[in-house]
Amino acid sequence: MVERLAGRRVVVTGSGGISAATVRWCVREGAAVHVVTRDEASAGELAEALPEVTWSLADLSLDSDSHAAFEQAETVLGGIDGLVAVAGGSARRMGDGPIDQLSTEGLNATVALNLATTTNALREFTARWLAREAGRAAAEPAARSRWASAVLIGSSLGRFPASPLFATHGYAATKAAIEGLARSAAAHYSRNRLTVNVVAPGLTKTPMASRAQEDEAVSAYARSRQPLTDDGFLAADDIADACGWMLGARTVTGQVIYVDGGWSVYGG
Repeated sequence: MVERLAGRRVVVTGSGGISAATVRWCVREGAAVHVVTRDEASAGELAEALPEVTWSLADLSLDSDSHAAFEQAETVLGGIDGLVAVAGGSARRMGDGPIDQLSTEGLNATVALNLATTTNALREFTARWLAREAGRAAAEPAARSRWASAVLIGSSLGRFPASPLFATHGYAATKAAIEGLARSAAAHYSRNRLTVNVVAPGLTKTPMASRAQEDEAVSAYARSRQPLTDDGFLAADDIADACGWMLGARTVTGQVIYVDGGWSVYGG
């Protein structure tokens, strides 16, 4: 069977949950993968299970860390033509919550954790792709360009909320912003043979969702709202499948795919 990502060089941000599942999917389908994460422990576990995977420690909310990590990834991989920007999470413990209680400090923490990490990763990926393509065009003006693909992680909960169970309005705002970022970037860079899409998961079995899985009211709601799942929660592999498909879909750009077990269309 042909490996769908054979020859592709992919950066995945984050190293647990959806990130780890996506790394496994990419490796299985023939891609070379570099992980960028701030969690050394989970990165080490992932690299131990998959020795061919390389990784960098970085805080992607910082310009300097983002630049250094992607520079290392480009060197190790010999170029980058795929990105899955997963890094992010809940900032509830940092002050995210309902808008009537949301402080600027809490909002800024949520933006840093979700929007800045995604934006910085896409910036570094795009800048490197454009520079390599410019060099390739100068050296081989008659050659057909390769193409690149970026997949950003949104949230079905951000677009289709379930109040009052998930009243983290800063999180919803950042995930909506990621959709806007993807569409505008997709339009701008389509002539550069760069696709940008969003995969928006529903409630997924990850460390970030442990609180939801342990709360019986939330679990009951999840079973009702995501009827296509066995127990109310998606598997990380479900999201990785969609991310991997998006990486290989060269004529799809500016789209948002909801992988949510029915959340976005079924009211429960």
